[in-house]
Formats: sequence, structure tokens, C-alpha cells
Amino acid sequence: MHNHVILTGRLTHTPELRQTPSGVFVCKFSVAVQRKYNKNKAEQETDFIEIEAWRGTAEFVSKYFDKGDMIDIMGRLKTSRWKDENDKTHFETSVLVENVEFAPTNNRKPVENSPDTQTAAEAQAQDIPADFEDFEAISDSDYPF
Repeated sequence: MHNHVILTGRLTHTPELRQTPSGVFVCKFSVAVQRKYNKNKAEQETDFIEIEAWRGTAEFVSKYFDKGDMIDIMGRLKTSRWKDENDKTHFETSVLVENVEFAPTNNRKPVENSPDTQTAAEAQAQDIPADFEDFEAISDSDYPF
């Protein structure tokens, strides 16, 4: 059995970072994902997907993403069930994040031989000496993830 979700969309609001009573970070937000164009309608349809990230991923999302930003999300579906004070059962389905990445921000085509289109291997093959004078050393605790 498989439970894999891959989404690319825009954040509908600024991610909310909170901590559980035991100190674990959790971040909840929603992503607007457009469906493929429907021939019978003049506009694209959009789904609004609830997303939940935990621990370091939650901190990363809250630090580097904001309302309107494009985001790539890999995760799995999670369904929660609860009863309200009237004993009515409610269900909520969301995506539990396993990995998140920055998504492309526009649809421009890459220009041939521009630095944006070079792979790391191509750049290394050119054997251009690097100037590390402006770089500063960082420790493992400085990484956002």
C-alpha cells in the first residue's frame, strides 16, 4: 500500500509556528493548488489543501516561506476524526509533510548556457578557481533544518 502526496502550490497565508506542551514545533498552513484546465469552463479550479509540518521542517517553513510563495511538498495524507459537544463526528484530511522544497517562481524558459541552467557537474568540469575570501565558516547549529 502507498500513501504519497506531491503538491506544488502557493501558500494561502503566513505559516503559523507553534510549540506543543512538550516543546515540539508544529506549523500549519494551507496551499492553493490549481487543477488542470477544464475544457468546459473558462477558469482553472483551485483546491485548498491543509498542510501540517513538524519539528525542524516546521521551523524551516515558518522561517523561509510566506503568504503567496510557491512551495513543493512531499508527504502523506492524514485523516483526523473527533466528536464535538453534540456527539457529532467530524473528519479532517490534511497532508503531513515529509519533505519541502522551494518551487520555481515563474514560467520563464532557461537561457542556453546561462549559470541558471548549469548543473553542478558542468560547473565543476569547467575547473574555474573559486574565491572563498568572502565566505565565513558556520557550525552545524546554524543550519535551518
